[in-house]
Amino acid sequence: MAWLHRRRAVILTYHGILPSNPPPATRALHKIFVTVDEFRAQMALLRARYEVLSLRELVERLAKGDAGENIAAVTFDDGWRSTRTLAAPILRELRVPATVFIATGLMGSPYRGLWTQRLAASIGAARIGRIRLWDIDLPFETEPQRVVAMRAVASFLKGLPPDDREERLREVFARYGNGHELGAEMEFMSLDEVRELAAYGVDCGAHTVDHEILSSLPFAKAREQIRQSRAQLEDMTGLPCRLFAYPNGRARDFSDDHTRALADEGFDGAVTQIPGRNSPGTDSFRLRRINVGLEHTLHTFLTDLDGLRHW
Repeated sequence: MAWLHRRRAVILTYHGILPSNPPPATRALHKIFVTVDEFRAQMALLRARYEVLSLRELVERLAKGDAGENIAAVTFDDGWRSTRTLAAPILRELRVPATVFIATGLMGSPYRGLWTQRLAASIGAARIGRIRLWDIDLPFETEPQRVVAMRAVASFLKGLPPDDREERLREVFARYGNGHELGAEMEFMSLDEVRELAAYGVDCGAHTVDHEILSSLPFAKAREQIRQSRAQLEDMTGLPCRLFAYPNGRARDFSDDHTRALADEGFDGAVTQIPGRNSPGTDSFRLRRINVGLEHTLHTFLTDLDGLRHW
């Protein structure tokens, strides 16, 4: 199977890096993170098996239609502080280029975590038999039930306009409290830390200003989020910004209008969170990625790399 996929490019998605494994009570909060030891092992394995390119170069090769064999790129989303403090030194040591997609409005923020983490911290700490919110009425006793219910609440809120979502979140926090305290691993980079990334071989790409799902916004506001995030990043770093990552990144989270807007704004490509690999000639504004999280062992990481897990 690895041989069959050799001409299809791999793009990995990371978020934050943890110094060590989290306690069981907060594992759900950290599911999109990996530990620093896991990350180092994954990068070493990736470099041994693939030609690891910057995402800029990978996009160029795919667009030209001759990507070569066994190429990969590493990306990070959101702009978590651990991208700079824990991941960047490993990337430089192992000579692995990477791109971090930054939601510029989060940089320098005193807040910890995205609203999805704050939601999980609140509901996840509740000791109740059922979740009753709006049209959602689900059992909340066993761990599988809790996972299903929390996903249902998050999915509902993701489909709302930002102002409506904030009102519903206030309702959740008033009913269930603040829950688990979010730790330092949930902090975002400062402006100075963003500027330091280039010295570690890490490029910056745009991820909107406020990490809003584009399809939840009026088109004019979505385009402004795209335009402002690029302008702010270029101002922060003094470097051109030509790549974009769709917040949330599912197929329903963006449209043809958004891909055209990115091209019109001068971007060269955009990555999704739609799982899969990318063939030469793949639409540069609909690039697929493989998400890496806390559930990955080195074995499952390898099977995802080589396209074996689902097979």
